[in-house]
Amino acid sequence: MNFTLWNTKIYDFISNYVYIKQYLHKQNKKWWTKPHFAELKYKHKVIQL
Repeated sequence: MNFTLWNTKIYDFISNYVYIKQYLHKQNKKWWTKPHFAELKYKHKVIQL
């Protein structure tokens, strides 16, 4: 895994986390069912811990 690329993606993800979370909630989390976003959500929570 390219950690530099991953860190950049995480930074972008965190910077938009609240907006994305609210959007997905309104969309009944249809987006979140995709494996890629589920993985980001999981890893994001681990990083926040």
